[in-house]
Amino acid sequence: MVRRPSGQQGLATGLVTSTQQIGLTVGIPLLSALAAARIDSLESAGHTFAAATLAGVRLGVAADAAVVAVTAVPVGLGLRAWRRGN
Repeated sequence: MVRRPSGQQGLATGLVTSTQQIGLTVGIPLLSALAAARIDSLESAGHTFAAATLAGVRLGVAADAAVVAVTAVPVGLGLRAWRRGN
């Protein structure tokens, strides 16, 4: 752990908390809408409610995993570069 002045620690905490809140505020409705659209389309095509719901939830979770994976790459590269600079 790197020691930082208290002002920088507070700024970092605020940035992490704000990013977390924005991610939840935007991410949950988008993934829910994606899952609901998939459920509706499969039910319209004649699938059972249970099968459609399972497919919708799987799509939402897969989309979430893809976002996490795509985000992890630049964060990892940035942290690696930052550690070399310190």
